[in-house]
Amino acid sequence: MLAEAARHRVQAILVQRDFREGLPELADGSVDVVTAFRFFANAEETLRADAMAFIARKLHQGGWLVCNNHRNFWSLPYIVRRFCFCGGDVGMSNRTLLDLASAHGFCLRKTFSLGVLPQSENRGVLSWKWMDRIERKLFSISGTRQRMGYNIVFVFERMTKNNSIAPTA
Repeated sequence: MLAEAARHRVQAILVQRDFREGLPELADGSVDVVTAFRFFANAEETLRADAMAFIARKLHQGGWLVCNNHRNFWSLPYIVRRFCFCGGDVGMSNRTLLDLASAHGFCLRKTFSLGVLPQSENRGVLSWKWMDRIERKLFSISGTRQRMGYNIVFVFERMTKNNSIAPTA
């Protein structure tokens, strides 16, 4: 992912290192946007909390965190697996991520739900072209409130000290 980002970056510092070892090149409050995909649902609880605290320190007030829950416990595939007693009990609830972000001074601004209908890279019920059309239609009908997709993308804002705006989603 970092190699791909490097190909498209305009002005960015890309770092591949364990944040727990320190990142002196990133001053506290100096970062505009942090993206964290496929991280929070895979990380242990203590690592999630440590990472969220680190991100909150590095983002400036009003900065953005864009992350996802790619193991949405309430997605259709997870619900079906639990209903059929075939698993589906491993994942992270959206509430877990929302509470973690809120505890570190983030306010949810927007969500996007993707993957309502089960589909994998290797096999699917329909072609990607048709799945894309169906997903877009579902999204246009339900808007950003729909959270049944396997992947939920969350857009959080790092709140300023004097800003106590309630979450919008």
